[in-house]
Amino acid sequence: MHLFMNRNFKLMFMGRVISNIGDSLYAVAAMWLVSELGGSTFYTGLAGFLTLIPRFMQFFSGPLIDRISIRFLLMNTQLIQAVLLTIIPLASYLGMLNVVLVLILSPLISVFNIIIYPAQMSALPRLVDKKDLLFAKSNP
Repeated sequence: MHLFMNRNFKLMFMGRVISNIGDSLYAVAAMWLVSELGGSTFYTGLAGFLTLIPRFMQFFSGPLIDRISIRFLLMNTQLIQAVLLTIIPLASYLGMLNVVLVLILSPLISVFNIIIYPAQMSALPRLVDKKDLLFAKSNP
């Protein structure tokens, strides 16, 4: 467990745990919101489909990760996701929340989410010793 003595690894690990919890809560809440706003299983299925589309383009994330600073990428993708997520309660407060808005935001949020995991895996060799790399990669 000396790996958790590494400050940078510990920060990234905790950030990933918190991010995973948030992503999971968002996935459930977004589907529930689409179901409530749309009133139809069609919209719920469409939301699920639209959220999966970015995964088919995940192979583009590798070249992007190679060209941009990992730290910049990780911080900004999380920031952009936070801004996109803030639109939903703001739209609700302003009385402008509708199923179309959620259907547009869900795949956009997913686009930034598919960049985060490969970027973290790419950062690990820079954060931990080679002997700890296998254990580091097996954690969230």
